[in-house]
Amino acid sequence: MNEYRDIDVDETPCIFPGCGHFYTVESMDGQMDMGEHYVLDDGGMPISIKTASKPFSMDEVKACSECRGSLRNVSRYGRIVRRAMLDETTKKFISWSTGRHLELAEGLLTEQQILEENDTTDVTRNVGRPGRLNLTGPAYGQIKNMKRWVGHKRYDKLVQIYITISKYKDEVSVEEQPFHKVCDFVRHANRSHKTQGAFVYDEDMIQRRGHLLAISLLLKCNVALLSDFMSLWKGAAMTRTEISVDFSANFAQCEELIKLAAETSRPQLQVEGHTYYAQFCGLALALGTPRQPSTDTRDAFPEADAATATTTPDGDDREALKNKGLQHLEQAKALLENANWGPKQQLMEAEMEAVAHMLNGGVFYNRVTADELRAVYAAMAAEFSGTGHWYTCEQGHPFTVGECGMPMEQARCPECGSPVGGQNHSPAEGVRRAEDIEALAMGVGGMRI
Repeated sequence: MNEYRDIDVDETPCIFPGCGHFYTVESMDGQMDMGEHYVLDDGGMPISIKTASKPFSMDEVKACSECRGSLRNVSRYGRIVRRAMLDETTKKFISWSTGRHLELAEGLLTEQQILEENDTTDVTRNVGRPGRLNLTGPAYGQIKNMKRWVGHKRYDKLVQIYITISKYKDEVSVEEQPFHKVCDFVRHANRSHKTQGAFVYDEDMIQRRGHLLAISLLLKCNVALLSDFMSLWKGAAMTRTEISVDFSANFAQCEELIKLAAETSRPQLQVEGHTYYAQFCGLALALGTPRQPSTDTRDAFPEADAATATTTPDGDDREALKNKGLQHLEQAKALLENANWGPKQQLMEAEMEAVAHMLNGGVFYNRVTADELRAVYAAMAAEFSGTGHWYTCEQGHPFTVGECGMPMEQARCPECGSPVGGQNHSPAEGVRRAEDIEALAMGVGGMRI
């Protein structure tokens, strides 16, 4: 290795990172694998980008070979280093959004238990009073109407949880994704410098799991409130209330969950969407024959199926609604046929059986215990803990593995069911370890989203 005084920097340029160590450009380019990322000329100078970088695609985080100091301030290697930094931000976003979802799901579960244990004597005495209750329009409007009608502060905490989940849904929206924010910065820079051409990036880089989980949690909270109200109303000594039901908005949200889950290869969330749809059909039948959606509601939620509402309270309309719910349950069962999702699948099947019982005229009761749900939530926390080694399955869904860092047995992606674990600590075909974000987690502990 030559000393600096022996180098002619005009002939052999040098790189001076912020850590204080320095290298020749030729040596540093070799360490950074510039040839893997750029097309180089005969002199080793980059002339164009070789391939577009992909999430979790780098084998290691490049740093100073002497002290592991950051190379972020070296513009020549900015694209290589910042690709890995973006992966780290995405990993942190996934871990945070999953943890926040589990926190909200646990809070919802706890409030449901409290609701079931509360004395309902005073509530049922008045809940069937004469008057008109509108369960129409947006879901939150329905919830507020139920809260006012029931009173006794019975739904105060659940409504607050619903509001918190709605805020969480905004926090994990596409606009808040690390890749989308970087895209916005690039587009702003292009406009400022009047760069020609449109900037386009791969939409698969966006992590949509948190957004879908938020929709699912909103639907779960909505079903919990409606189910409790239905139990109170059915248990009232007299029911003189005229209930107007229009669940177009609820059905539309179910359809949104089903559609987005299908587009992102998340069959578990598809099953949840179909099950929620069937539950709303059952609740509409139990609370009274639904009426034709208003023009405003149809315009606001065009994807809602108009066949789920009726114009007159006759048997044919009720039968159509029942059949619609059963159709969605059949679609959910079809997704479960070849699935192997362990305890979570068993809970899904139990939930679907209870909904089918309600659609066929029976009383809805929850066959899934709180302890069973908590066990599923604990497993989800482990799958996206951020403390193990990170991988992406063949569909591009990220997940973590602990222990030695390689899957020890046959396993499947927690989101889509793709094989992720091979034998003898070897991953299945198509599974890629995201080593770049792991190294960054150790070296950039102070980074915040």
